Amino acid sequence: MQRRFLLASVLGLALACGGDDRPGGERCAADTTTCATERATAGAGVSSGTSAGAPSETEGSCAGRGRELAFEWTAPFAGEWVFDTEGSSFDTVLYVRDGCGGSELGCNDDVRGGTVTSRLTLTLAACQTVVVYVDGFGPDEGGDVRLNVSTREQVCDDGVDDDQDGAIDCDDADCALACGPTATWPDAWATFEERALAETNRYRAMGASCDGEAFPPAPPLEMDEVLRIAARLHSSDMGERGFFDHDNPDGQSPFDRIAAVGFEGASPWGENIAAGQTSPEEVVLGWMESPGHCRNIMNADYRVIGLGYAFVEGSPYGHYWTQKFGGSH
Repeated sequence: MQRRFLLASVLGLALACGGDDRPGGERCAADTTTCATERATAGAGVSSGTSAGAPSETEGSCAGRGRELAFEWTAPFAGEWVFDTEGSSFDTVLYVRDGCGGSELGCNDDVRGGTVTSRLTLTLAACQTVVVYVDGFGPDEGGDVRLNVSTREQVCDDGVDDDQDGAIDCDDADCALACGPTATWPDAWATFEERALAETNRYRAMGASCDGEAFPPAPPLEMDEVLRIAARLHSSDMGERGFFDHDNPDGQSPFDRIAAVGFEGASPWGENIAAGQTSPEEVVLGWMESPGHCRNIMNADYRVIGLGYAFVEGSPYGHYWTQKFGGSH
């Protein structure tokens, strides 16, 4: 039977809270800070203000020193909380400290290259009070500030709508990792993915010439489990729906799909896909012999990867492969 092989790549661009650690539990009072200029909306929600005056004398570990606004905010229950500055009028830097004068819990300049929005995901205890700083990237940066706070479904099998968005457990997109098809991925497929990672890192360690462009040895890529989910879903989708493309039939780009699974690592982001190859060694060799794929694999700015392999009986190519790249976990 004649086998067909395909390859494609794309280069990336204060309040009361639940004392029992869950929504709706016994209430407890929040701490009061002396360094915050604003009190943020309780729990998930939107807060706003304006940063004005002289540039700040403090900054986050990733950037800052513009005109900053500080919000006090308390977690109403334990879990993951997402802070972002979407809707602010300037190039923001977002950093969070554990209370007034406490240690920095996280800092983000841009969500990814080409954006001026900042975002952080933090795991916080019930009733933990933090100070959220929205700073300007440069000394003259400041203006209207919008701080958005959201959460996710924390447990996917308890019948509780943790994030109060109307979707419970596996009906919530936040539970895609725990409830989706990748939760029962065949062991043989996972082994293929690990072998493809080892082969990818073997080429990175040697350095390579991609269509005459020399690339020195690059650090090994680490498997990122969130990117791995995105890669698995795309490989499976290509086989199930019989297409081979970076954009799926619904119009979602690689970057749309990476964001959809909740990946928040640094830029750049990128993707390689292939179809028809029956072994990890064969598919990685094919990518290395194709200039665009080779450049993605050898790009030293990529530090993490998600690999997804799927075999779909009766599909046009049978075997489907996806590499998803990111700049950090």
